[in-house]
Amino acid sequence: MFTVKDLAGVKILITAGPTQEPFDPVRHITNLSSGKMGYALATAAKRRGAQVTLISGPTALNIPKVEKLIEVRSARQMHKAVIENYKKAKIIIKPPRSPITGQKNVQKKKLKKPESK
Repeated sequence: MFTVKDLAGVKILITAGPTQEPFDPVRHITNLSSGKMGYALATAAKRRGAQVTLISGPTALNIPKVEKLIEVRSARQMHKAVIENYKKAKIIIKPPRSPITGQKNVQKKKLKKPESK
């Protein structure tokens, strides 16, 4: 089947996947985003001829063929990558995901359970 190349040459920025915010050296909090929507959008845009930049949090999905992949872990890293790349894009697609803001003070040692009374 042929795909119309109606996005030929259009630069598109897409974010996908979860972010992970460490609160000590061995644990983090995350959201439930799988990245599937962002990866599907990147694949469809590429198929239609777009030049895709994909900014992705950690996911087990197969990475779509895109012009530029930026892998991030934290919300701050994702924000920084978007800020550094959005001016180059004509279209920006950011599928909804649970907002997580980064921890200001990450503990240097694993936190212990509080003692029960």
